Amino acid sequence: MCRQAALADGAIAARIGIAQRGNDPAAVYSDVAALVRRRAATAQRYLNRLDTLTVPDDDRDRLKSWLADRRRQQDLTLQLAAAFVAQSDTRISTLSQEIDALASQNAAFATRYGLPECAKGAT
Repeated sequence: MCRQAALADGAIAARIGIAQRGNDPAAVYSDVAALVRRRAATAQRYLNRLDTLTVPDDDRDRLKSWLADRRRQQDLTLQLAAAFVAQSDTRISTLSQEIDALASQNAAFATRYGLPECAKGAT
């Protein structure tokens, strides 16, 4: 499941990169906002599926905490989309840094836990 999520996220991330190279700033902000919203929605679908998996009781709290952090990351991603709509470069920068830090933390947990595919991408 995480492999599929990483592939879907990578495709959207590539489209974001292309959109960011546009010449019309208004179109760039609008296009990136739409793609960031799509990225968050895609990640949310995979997180919902991960949340339904049966996990060992000993690991339940750690995994649920990780999923909660992943959901927080998606909430920040939706805020990032709104910042693009508002064309707020300061807010975009701040949210991007928060998202990156949380993504690194979440990826580190997934790697330590033995879920390397879950360490890739947005989900």
